[in-house]
Order: sequence, then C-alpha cells, then structure tokens
Amino acid sequence: MKKYKQVILVVDTLDMVNGVSKTCKELFSAWDSINTEVHLTVYGSAYDADMIHRGRQGAIVEKSGWLKLPLFGYKGYDLSVPVMDFFWQMSSVRPDIIHIATPGPLGFLALIYAKIHHLPVVYTHHTKPEVFISNLSKFQRLLFGWIAATVVHIMAMESDRVIAHSPDSLQEAYTFGAKHPVFVRMGYALPENTSSEILLLKERYRNQLIEEYHLDKGKPVIIFVGRLSGDKNIRLLSHLISHLDTTIIFVGDGPLAPYLTTCKHCIVTGFMSGEQLSAYYFGADVLMNLSVEETLGRTFIESLGHGTPVIVADSGDHLSQLPQDVNLIYRLHISEPVEEITVQHLRTILEHIRHNRRERVNMAMEYSHRYLWANLLKDHIAPYNDL
Repeated sequence: MKKYKQVILVVDTLDMVNGVSKTCKELFSAWDSINTEVHLTVYGSAYDADMIHRGRQGAIVEKSGWLKLPLFGYKGYDLSVPVMDFFWQMSSVRPDIIHIATPGPLGFLALIYAKIHHLPVVYTHHTKPEVFISNLSKFQRLLFGWIAATVVHIMAMESDRVIAHSPDSLQEAYTFGAKHPVFVRMGYALPENTSSEILLLKERYRNQLIEEYHLDKGKPVIIFVGRLSGDKNIRLLSHLISHLDTTIIFVGDGPLAPYLTTCKHCIVTGFMSGEQLSAYYFGADVLMNLSVEETLGRTFIESLGHGTPVIVADSGDHLSQLPQDVNLIYRLHISEPVEEITVQHLRTILEHIRHNRRERVNMAMEYSHRYLWANLLKDHIAPYNDL
C-alpha cells in the first residue's frame, strides 16, 4: 500500500522553451531535492524526440506521438499528442491526483481520464483564451476563438482546485467558473552569487556581448527574452528601439523572428536556455518587454535575479506580478504610433540605469531571493494535501 500521494503533472509541448514548460521542469528539480509525502511526475508531449529523466521520487517524461496537430504560428513545429503512451503512463504511474498545466489536447485528455477514474484534478490557469490564438489570422481567430474559450471554461469548472500564479489570473479564474482558486507564487531557479560576484559576471558577459555583436560600448545593452509573437508587442518594441539609434538583442524564437531579422537594429539569437541564457541576462544593462499579456512574468524575475533592471508597459496583466517597492522596474507609457514623448522618456530611463550599478545589483539580489524555489516549494505542495 502506498504511503505517499502520486501527482502527475501534464503539460502540452513540454519540450518547447516557454514559461510553462520551464516552470514545470524547475518545479520537478526543486521537488526532487527534498523528502515529501507527495511524489511528482511531469509528463508532456514532445515534437519528435523522447526523453526520460528519472529522479528520486518521480520523473520528467517527454513523449512524441503519431497524432500531430498544427501549432499555428510556429512553422515546422507540430503539436504532438501521444495518446497511446499517455494511457500506458497513467497505468504505470497510477496517479492519485492529476494536475493539468496547459488547456491543450493532452491536458484535455488528462481531464477525461481523471473523470473516468474519479481522480481529483488540479488545473493551473495562467493565460487568457485570446492569448492562445493571438498569432492567428482574423479568420482563424474567429474559427478557433470559441474553442479556446470553451476549453478554458471546462478546465476551470471541472477541476477540484485551480491554481493561479498572479493576482490577476486568480480573479480571472473566478470568471471562468473555478470552484476553489488559490494564489501560489511561482518559484525560480536564480543565481545565488554574492552582489560582488554578480557585478564581476555582469562586466564579463557585457564585454562578451559587445564583442560578439559589434555593439557600441557607450550605449546600453538591451535585450528581450521570450517568444517572438504578436501578443508580446514585438513590432512596437522594435519600432521604439529604431528611434534610439541603438540595437536590441531578441533572445528567443517564434513567428515574428523572420520579420525581426530584416530590421537592422535587431539581433535574433534563437532559443536559449541554461548557462547560455544566463550569459545574456548578466551581460544586459536592461531587459525590455512591452507585452501587456504576461501572466507568468518569468523573464522579469529572472532578469532581476541577474542584477538587470527591466522596462515594462505601464498597463496590463503583468503589473499584478511585479512589486511596488523595488526601484528596478521602470514603467513606460506605450502607444501606437510611437510618440516622441515616449522616446524621450525611454532615453531618460536608459540614462538613469547607467548610474548606481552596485546599488541596483544589491536591490535586485535582495528582491529576487524572495522567489527562490527553496523558499516557495511548500506553497506548491500545499494544494495537494487535502485532495
């Protein structure tokens, strides 16, 4: 007889570099480092390559399947649904609780399985339905918009517990019919160096980026990290930077990557992770992200964890995730077309960021340590305890 609860966390596109997949993998690593009566297995779909990483109390399993669905806006990447392997995995793991991280085909399959076998369901609500279809054409949005909204409604209403990682997402969960939504602050795998070490790393990697991309040493190193898609306000960000006679490095990939490569002031690196990604966070003077649809906000906290301030839009869902007491987050009023007052405000912000680097790094480290997995893991385990 089992003396522990077995949770299986189900994720569509687990092999993609996105906020949800990255969070689930980091959660597993943190979870596997402690002893708990709740064991965790992360199961997700992969494009074409299978991967199994076994831990002390569970595993991360990425599986591709014969059923492939088009992932609109991502050329060359299909959404895999490993139907047969999913049912085999369920019979092998024998979960006590199913946690659905994404309202995609695999998540919906997990919900059906849970209902058939009378298992409690936890669902993480983090994205509005319209964000899922923001990359589509107008016709496609009309066609698939109602599907996305319906699936999210079903997930929220049929789950025994709904988790949200931001206050705004929590309130939104209520509107979708969630019975018992709870707010759980998301954790992060962040550098745990001292401030002095961070300063040395920032200088080292800044020089590397300047040399690699032939940047002007007298101008700020600006980066964006994330998916290059319409919901991130990528075109607006590129247009704004073009007014500054400087360069921005887009660390990521997505539907708008081809467009950005035609802009002389833009550099596109493709997806980065691990130490490669850390090098860009360290080397940057500032991270800019003008998306108003950020519901996870991973890049904001990751940037601060590397001693790098951020510039965000002054309105939008992302603001509920950001602190009010940290002078490292600069809010920029945005409009289309770009107004001269916005350009001047951005110049003022960038000039301010140039000064007091040591003080900014100290503040960033103090703030970001609140988000370490070690400090928040118990909050992620708690929702399972009474199911």
